[in-house]
Amino acid sequence: MNGPPCWAAALVAVALVGVPTTALAMGPSASVAPDTIDVVSNPLEAAALAFAQALFDASGGGMTAILAPAGIRLQLGGAAHVGLSSRQTVASLRDFLREYEGVRTAVTQAGLVAGSSDRGFAEIHWSARVAGTSEAIRRTLFVGLVGGDGGWRVDEVRFLP
Repeated sequence: MNGPPCWAAALVAVALVGVPTTALAMGPSASVAPDTIDVVSNPLEAAALAFAQALFDASGGGMTAILAPAGIRLQLGGAAHVGLSSRQTVASLRDFLREYEGVRTAVTQAGLVAGSSDRGFAEIHWSARVAGTSEAIRRTLFVGLVGGDGGWRVDEVRFLP
């Protein structure tokens, strides 16, 4: 892999800007809950914050960089998909998120899976309104990550009720 790992960009963003990285990419309607991770203390947290930011990148470029190349497990609503490519994952998430506005995210947890040094997880609290309505939706987003030479990569995304 050429250049620094993808989590390095999130670390630089936090160091240079001094604000929670979840607020950087979401614009003026974004907010960060008080129990969020807003100061990165390790590469796993940086990857979780980078993914939360990437959810709002319309081009999908930021998300593609952090998705595991070996395939992604994706669960949106009731539909579950296994072995999706990065391109398929980005397209599915973009289609799903298109129905919402006023999105807010907060990375509330990120850590290693017990007994593993190369499996991690993150919990992202997600809230939004159904586009064109005042109907508020709140979900927890579970993100599974796998560590390797290229840093931490997302290999599982589940929107939980």
